[in-house]
Formats: sequence, C-alpha cells, structure tokens
Amino acid sequence: MSSVLWVGFGDIAQRTAPLLIASGYSVIGARRSPVLDPGAESLSFVQGDGREVEAWRRWLLQKPDTIIISMIPTDFTEEGYRQGYLEPVQALLKALSALQNYHPQIYFVSSTSVFGDAGGDWVNEETQPNPSGFSGMVLLACEQALLASGYTGYIMRCSGIYGPGRTRLIDSVRTGQFKLHQGWTNRIHADDIARAINLLMQRQQVTGMEILHLSDDTPVAQRDVVLWLAEQLGISVESKQKTSSIPARGSKRISNDKLKSLGFEFTYPSFKQGYSQLLTPP
Repeated sequence: MSSVLWVGFGDIAQRTAPLLIASGYSVIGARRSPVLDPGAESLSFVQGDGREVEAWRRWLLQKPDTIIISMIPTDFTEEGYRQGYLEPVQALLKALSALQNYHPQIYFVSSTSVFGDAGGDWVNEETQPNPSGFSGMVLLACEQALLASGYTGYIMRCSGIYGPGRTRLIDSVRTGQFKLHQGWTNRIHADDIARAINLLMQRQQVTGMEILHLSDDTPVAQRDVVLWLAEQLGISVESKQKTSSIPARGSKRISNDKLKSLGFEFTYPSFKQGYSQLLTPP
C-alpha cells in the first residue's frame, strides 16, 4: 500500500484523504495542533511543527511515498507567510538531504497570487510569475526551492478557494461589507481541489516538478459575482458602491487547460454551480 504524508492536515486534506484511501493509499496527517480522531483504518495522525527539521526527520522515518504540503500562514504578514510556508519547505529539504536512496514525490499547494496583476490577461503555467505582494513573493520562493530540489511532484497553484466553511464573499454580500470592481477573479471549489489531487496521485508518470493551475472554467469580473450573489439573496446593491479599484491580488484570468488535458472534469465548473450549492439550505 502506497503511503502519503500530508503536512498541514486541514480542510483540503480532510476532503482529499477519503478519496485517497478509497484509491488504496494510507494517509498520515501531520498537524501543529492536537491530532484528530482518525475515523478510518488507513488514516493516522502525528503532531509537530513543520518549521522544525527534527519534526520532519521523525515523520520521514516511515519513508512515505508521497509528501503533500498544504500549509497556512501563522498570520497575515510577510513573516507569518515565511513561517507558514517557506520555513517548512526549507526544513523538509534539509531533512531529505540527510536521507540516501529515498526520493518521495512532493506535492505543494501554492497560489495563483504568484502572478500579481496581469491586467486582465490570461496566464498559464508558462507565464512568468510577477508577484506584487508578500504572500505571492513567499510562495514563489517556495516554488523556486522545490523546482531546484531535484524531486518530482506537483506545484499546485490554487485560485481563490471557496466551499463549506469558506463563505467570506457570501457573508460580505449579506452584510453589505464589500466594494464592486471590474477586476477579473478566479476561484475553485474545495471539493474540486480534492478531486484534482486524487487524480494527480493516480498518474504516477510525473518525471520532474511540474506546475499545475487549479482553477475552475469561469474567470469572472468580481462585480458580476457580487451582483449575482446579491440577486440570489434578494439583496439590493446600490450603484454608489461601484468602484474601479483593482483588488490587491490583481486582475488576471487563470487558464486551466493543462489540468483539463489530464482528463479532469469539474463538479463546479463555475461560481454559479458552487455558490448555488452553498446557498441551498441543507
């Protein structure tokens, strides 16, 4: 049975693990906080801090076949991003450097924020990153370290993640705490991320560290999403709320052609399918 070490076992991991287990993998989840009740025979947990090389050394004793990293920042500052993302990647690579004849695949959950503002243009995996904020800069540093490491796997750049428990935009429309702008936005439902990771795990043909965009079929102006949500919620949006400012993450359209060329089909190909499900009472 192939094994997966998932470091940063949060929401995405909890959605993906059942799919991996059903596909025949055993999963070890690593968390900073107290471990969860496994709830499945092929799922176990370990605790530790991914910034510490010694934690990685303990976790790697079992030599998992695949390592998946999906971290969060310790806080929304440059230092928080370095602690949450870059330091764990550096610690992993240092721990691996001491191990001979061991070459796990590494999957890293990154973000399309590495592009910053593209002026509304399409960007794909060949587009040169140009981050405009510290979050994108730190994530790009992680990507560069992994690309230079010699290990195989995937750098998975996710666009804006939404889904159960990730309803900030819906909440902002309900409370009126939002601004309208024409900048292009991109998103992906958390369940589709889980399904995409499961698909990638089945391929096993990757020969290098590949970059892959995880984003749905429908880049859309932020204004259009907000107005659609307001209509679904029966909320009137005043025209005075319109603004031409571009968000901090910039305006760009993320191409998912590479992901779809692998045979992936979205459960939620656009925001309308995904948000409709979230707006429907259980």
